[in-house]
Amino acid sequence: MASTTPTATFSMNQLTSALPTGGFWQTALISAAVFSLGVYVAAQVARKYIFVPKYTIMDDLPNLGKERTDGSLGFRAIVCGGSVGGLFAAAMCSYHFDSVLIIEPEASANETNVEMPKSHELRPVSGGLSRAIPLRTRVVQYLASHVFLPPCVLAMRQFFPKMDDDLAHFGITPIPNRLQGYYGAKALDNVYEPDDPECPKILPVTRSMFETLLRRLVFKYRANVTFMNGTVEKFVPSPEDPTRLSGVSVRTAQGEKVEKASFIVDSTGVGQLSYNKLLRNAGFGAAIPTRIEYDPHLTYAQSVWTIPEEHVNTVVNILPSGMKGTLYVNLPNWDTGEDRAIYFSFFERSQLCIAVGSWGGAVNGNDKPHTVAELREVVKSLYGSENTPGWTYELLDFLEEHNDECKPWVYDANAGKMSNILFHEAPAPLPSNWIAIGDAVTKLNPVYGQGTVKAVIDTTTLDSILRTIPSQQGLPADLPKTFYVKRFPRIEFLWEGTKTTDYGFGQTTPAKGETNADGLFERKLGLHLIFAGRNDLSLGRTFYRVQSCLAPKTDLVTPANIAKVAWNWIKE
Repeated sequence: MASTTPTATFSMNQLTSALPTGGFWQTALISAAVFSLGVYVAAQVARKYIFVPKYTIMDDLPNLGKERTDGSLGFRAIVCGGSVGGLFAAAMCSYHFDSVLIIEPEASANETNVEMPKSHELRPVSGGLSRAIPLRTRVVQYLASHVFLPPCVLAMRQFFPKMDDDLAHFGITPIPNRLQGYYGAKALDNVYEPDDPECPKILPVTRSMFETLLRRLVFKYRANVTFMNGTVEKFVPSPEDPTRLSGVSVRTAQGEKVEKASFIVDSTGVGQLSYNKLLRNAGFGAAIPTRIEYDPHLTYAQSVWTIPEEHVNTVVNILPSGMKGTLYVNLPNWDTGEDRAIYFSFFERSQLCIAVGSWGGAVNGNDKPHTVAELREVVKSLYGSENTPGWTYELLDFLEEHNDECKPWVYDANAGKMSNILFHEAPAPLPSNWIAIGDAVTKLNPVYGQGTVKAVIDTTTLDSILRTIPSQQGLPADLPKTFYVKRFPRIEFLWEGTKTTDYGFGQTTPAKGETNADGLFERKLGLHLIFAGRNDLSLGRTFYRVQSCLAPKTDLVTPANIAKVAWNWIKE
């Protein structure tokens, strides 16, 4: 007898026939499409008109280097400090004021220092090594190899459109960023193809080369900028207006003198003189805000070999694709227990540099690796050393064979404490014609290469505000407040990102009231963002652009990117 039990089959035709018919589904689909399009358009509008202006300088950069059309804002601006931040600030102020005076304590940092020295002063140290003595003793990283990120190159192009001749003079040029990057021993693929015209340019040179180039450009192209050797001892309050400063008191070799100014920029660097004494002594002590400070106890040791001309091609053939600049970097993943980073760089004047940094190095008193043998041991002992590219060992073998010919020298540094002064929360009005920028406000961990970008952000942000002020009006009383409120969201991502990562290393001494456990979720999220970007070109490129300050951080939190990171987290 045949079974009368109903079958369980259910075709797609049966499914669709069971659903409402007519125009309902057409209307629903059209509504969903219109809604999705509306959300997309709204997101793009918000990005263009809210997020890009708030979190980046990309809308402000095109105005750098443009002459004012309504006259200057005053007779003179004084920039206290003539390093990178001060030079950028002086170039910017030269478009807004009749003249600019850079006051710098070190005699080597004036208009006479626009050429690189032929060699460094070397002093013998233990182990048969020679230690280089920097020309600028107040700049901790003066002889260190750097990668100056795309905003630095873009700002220089705006200020100095004819700088190609000067780049050629020093034998350097901006290049696409093509380093071999590793994070926690995991390779990070390049997010741009070698010939991609959209790939942002970097400038891989030493700090000394970059500062000398920038000083040469300012001296050559901005005729209203002059230099003075001296130390700013005091801010001089205005006798007519208690909300302003009238100038600075400078200690020089000839004695103390007062220099008058319409506007004063503090670019004194890590000394943070405005915060530590100058504002207080000028009667603005009530305006001193909170300073957040922590210490990653970061030290690094750098060894440099100058490759003789007859061996340059041999070295180039060893390097991946004949690359120059930063060739290989392996940053430690805090989650693995490794606290050492290593960099291989090939820079101007055929200098090959290997640097090892260590979180906690200043605490542990670790011996600093300098010789080829010591560096080879570091490479072998790093977490995930099995993934180290083979050419690094080949290069070490070459350096060992030709060590005497390459005349190596070493240069070590302690990065010191990181700090951020919250001037946007100043409890009382700051002087209306004063601004502090760069390290004088925020000092970032230098290992991430964002310090000079921060100075460019400050300079560009200040330029954008000064351009809104009519020359007849003069500087408004709320200029510092306006500047720091606009600056804060552009810098916060850099400060919080580096601090959060540094807290992952157990030797880091956190800021008062904080612990190393703070930011754990953000650290884990950051790890999975990086690792998800390894397998997704779009996400990897977005992460690179955000980290390079070319795009707002909100680009990372789209629904698609969140889904990619979440999936990577689940898989890991």
